[in-house]
This record gives sequence, C-alpha cells and structure tokens, in this order.
Amino acid sequence: MSVIGWNCQGLGLPRKIQFLKDVIRQEKPDFIFLSETISSRKRMEWVCNNIGYEGLITVEPIGRSGGLALMWKEASQAGLLSFSVNHIDVVTKKKGGDNYPTWLVDGFNRTLSETGLLDMEIVGHQYTWEKGRGTNAWMEVRLDRVLTNEEWLKLFPLAKLYNTEGAPLDHSLIVLVPKRVAADATKRSV
Repeated sequence: MSVIGWNCQGLGLPRKIQFLKDVIRQEKPDFIFLSETISSRKRMEWVCNNIGYEGLITVEPIGRSGGLALMWKEASQAGLLSFSVNHIDVVTKKKGGDNYPTWLVDGFNRTLSETGLLDMEIVGHQYTWEKGRGTNAWMEVRLDRVLTNEEWLKLFPLAKLYNTEGAPLDHSLIVLVPKRVAADATKRSV
C-alpha cells in the first residue's frame, strides 16, 4: 500500500490539481492525504472525482485555514474510525473480493490480544497474496504475517519484515531480518 501526503495550502488553483495528477501518475498511490485544503466538501468531492479516486473523507476548514482530506482508489478500501480538525483515522481493508466475516476478524484479533502476540509491520508492498491479476476479479490481501511478542521485540528492536514481491507464485516471499542494538562499547563487565 502506498500513501502520499501533501500540505497543499489550498486547492483553488488549476496548477495544484495538475501537480496532484502528475504525482498520482508517477507514484500510483493507494491513498492521498491532503492537509490545509482550505476547501469545502463539495470542492473535495470534485477533486476526488477529477483524479479518479472513489473514497473520500474530509474535515472542513475553519475560515481560511485548515481542512483535511483523505482519498483512496476504491470506495470499499477503507473505513472511518475517527477524525478531528487535526487527524483522520481509518482502517484499511483488503483489495478486491468479499470482506472477511466479522466473527473471523474478531476471533483473530481476540487471540492476538489474549496471547500478547503482535503483528509486525511490513516494509514494502502491504499485500502478500494475490489472485486474478490482469482481470476485473483481481484481489490482493495480506495473508502472510510474522507474529512476535514484547520480549522478542526487546531483544531485536531494529528487526524489519520485508515483502520481496515478484515471487512466481500467488504468495510473496517475506523476509524477517532480526537486528539487535549494538552493544555499548563503553560498558565493561566486572
């Protein structure tokens, strides 16, 4: 998943809309976060439609300052959790296909909570499985995960989980690189 963020300081000028379109063409982001839009919801709906995105959450400006907008490609790709004049918080969903049953997601999250396991963040493309590439039924999901606990993270605080993309199968190859903090050279054992 890719995201771009821009403090656009207003979206009234055509050159700003063109700049945004150029960035989208180059970066192909899944989400676009704009701050200081100084634009009404109606204007942001026009911008969202004009750049070819379906999902939109806006926070209205106060007078001639502020305003937030979060846009994403497919309307069902995200759900609003909360917002204020300073933030927009969403949960992202899988790309394509039907949503998972609530009981399944709730059960998985409850198990993580009860066991103290933590889902490591992934570096790179967020989805690890795909089906139907090149068709209208194409979907991507993050199925493959690495679960850790607080104790392990204390041992390996610099650990990274990478999605290597490009595997010849439907699942990506994920690589866990556990890294410790270098020992303090000034400490001496007694």
